[in-house]
Amino acid sequence: MKRISLLLLVSSLSAQTTIAVVDFEAKGVSNDEASALSDRLRNELTEFGEYTVVERSQMEEVLKEQGFQQSGCVSNECAVEVGELVGVQQIVVGSISRVGDVMSVSARIVSVETGTVLTAASYDHEGKIGDLLKTGMNRVALDLAGIELISDQTSIFLETRIGIFSPEIENFNKIYGNDAYLSTLVVGLGTNQNFLVARYNLYEETGQSVVTGIDLDGDASWRQEFITIGLRSYDQTQTSVYLELAYSIGKAKETITTEMPEYTALNSSWNAPDIRGGAIALGFKFIDFGMGFQFSGEIGYVHLPVTTADDKEINIGGRQLSLGLTWGM
Repeated sequence: MKRISLLLLVSSLSAQTTIAVVDFEAKGVSNDEASALSDRLRNELTEFGEYTVVERSQMEEVLKEQGFQQSGCVSNECAVEVGELVGVQQIVVGSISRVGDVMSVSARIVSVETGTVLTAASYDHEGKIGDLLKTGMNRVALDLAGIELISDQTSIFLETRIGIFSPEIENFNKIYGNDAYLSTLVVGLGTNQNFLVARYNLYEETGQSVVTGIDLDGDASWRQEFITIGLRSYDQTQTSVYLELAYSIGKAKETITTEMPEYTALNSSWNAPDIRGGAIALGFKFIDFGMGFQFSGEIGYVHLPVTTADDKEINIGGRQLSLGLTWGM
């Protein structure tokens, strides 16, 4: 009978970590209250999706067949014995106590294979036991599972980046299209892992003026700046990876001067004051310093189409590989 029950139980479990919760020991609270709080912990662990939690009825059926009482099982040795009978990888044991108006929950996850404590959690609550049921057991479950509680508090961050900008076009008048260092200033405002982000970039190049491949006796300069507004979303389980989708608005100015008589018509300044496009960025946090500082890498791309004086459409955007220092998040 024991073997049949165990096989039935194991066959119902998935490839996730299998875990069971022994009813908490009651100290100053009723057994029914301790049992209800234990049930709530089972539900909370199930909702995380990281565990396959054995139901109370399944566990009680197996233990009953073996003549084993789970009440009073608080030691690691007892937890391992129950875990072996039920056929799980991990087991939760603990206690719920009341001292005056304060109720305290103490819980730990024990490895059935080694008998060692994997994680532990404690939570103190002052007030009604119903409030402990509604909010406190969720906090205990989060701590046991090692999941960080995300705050809804609004926060702001400042970020400075330096990287290599590679324009999509190549050798436009020999002054634009070359890889160059590009600095970026970023400001973000948001809650949880989602932030509204604003960026500012400035790209400048100078060189000898040319036309259709002919070097001219003169100078040429290019100045391009653009602002990007978008949404940055961090990974929901850990704030180490983010994706940013944005809308870019920019302007560009090309100035050419020459003393050659046949090309005096080129002494001009060309402006594109209203350039609009899109941008995307993928970032990775490398190091998390103290006092709110983060060091990260980022791969980005911006598309900014421009129609030149000779009616050609070019993209003055491009790729950027950068390193950044973020403060405040």
